[in-house]
Amino acid sequence: MHARTIIMILILILIMGFANAARITVAPEGADYSSIQQALNNASDGDLIEVQSGVYVEHVHVLHSVALVGVDTGSGRPVVDANKTSSAITLRANGTRVEGFNFTGSG
Repeated sequence: MHARTIIMILILILIMGFANAARITVAPEGADYSSIQQALNNASDGDLIEVQSGVYVEHVHVLHSVALVGVDTGSGRPVVDANKTSSAITLRANGTRVEGFNFTGSG
């Protein structure tokens, strides 16, 4: 019975962690952030960051286990352009999901 109680407590902790996940939006204007990196800097593990169409000239460093999802709002996938100076994206967290982007301009 003791093992069952511990398992139930662990399941509740996991569920509560997912329930606290935030949905963060990024767009050139009219969203929570206009920069992907700003959104990532303010994100926590488990958060969903939705990036709308546009060109984002920046270097993206993912330090949390988040879902980074590009959303085609009618003008194509979002583009991350590193401007030929570094990597367009660097992943440094296990469990990160990245989809729906075009990455270009790595140096």
